[in-house]
Amino acid sequence: MSSTFKRIITSVIFVPILIYCIFSKNTLFLLLIICLVIFLGLMEFYSLSSKVQIKPFKIIGVIISLLFALVAHFIPSQFYLLTSILISPLLIGYLLTFFIKRYFLEIGVTLAGVLYISYLLNHILLLKHLQNGSFYIVLLFLITWLTDTFAFGIGLKFGKHKLIPQISPKKSVEGTVAGLIGGILTSIIVSLITGYISIIQAIIIGLLLSFCGQVGDLLESKIKRLTGVKDSATWIPGHGGVLDVFDSVIFNAPIIYYYFLFFPLT
Repeated sequence: MSSTFKRIITSVIFVPILIYCIFSKNTLFLLLIICLVIFLGLMEFYSLSSKVQIKPFKIIGVIISLLFALVAHFIPSQFYLLTSILISPLLIGYLLTFFIKRYFLEIGVTLAGVLYISYLLNHILLLKHLQNGSFYIVLLFLITWLTDTFAFGIGLKFGKHKLIPQISPKKSVEGTVAGLIGGILTSIIVSLITGYISIIQAIIIGLLLSFCGQVGDLLESKIKRLTGVKDSATWIPGHGGVLDVFDSVIFNAPIIYYYFLFFPLT
């Protein structure tokens, strides 16, 4: 079975489930899927760390990360305060190990996984609590994944100039530009169809998410290159691991949240 066919089958199964979770009045469904993504993403991140002889404190990282999700879902207004309290012991421990030279890397990687995957991704749950939150989440996924689709498709066919070969040999300048254009066009089309956002807003949002999403993709590529793997895992047929699918979404979730927090739809 070809990789492309596997991608199609996976999308046909996964996308309707995601759409249902986004629009369902029972927000627990979205919480559960985000918790699953966080758990699997952390396992991938910590597994990659072990390949370079760093052994993070997995159980501590998972517990704190899932507590982040519960706070974001049940008491979003206290998210920043309570997540700071939860992360403080780990951060203090990390700073203290600088002096005693023990568990420095282990605590640092544990902390990095919590912040990179859980803290950023939980902004999807915060989005859900905003007015028009479901629309924002759909816009997040549409722009992010269609940016990736444009970048991959055009880069594969027309890419001749390498972007940053030492990080990702397959990514090209042509693919990156196509991703930016694809993200902006996607946002504009959503604006024209729904009328929820203006064309100017659509261009700004499309540019922000397509750019930041590709930065997130490059970061994950760098992590994989440092640890010598092609895919972060094999959970998702045709795609690889959770981080391979959500690397751009992780970066974009806080971007779109803070944009609409300060510039809400009227």
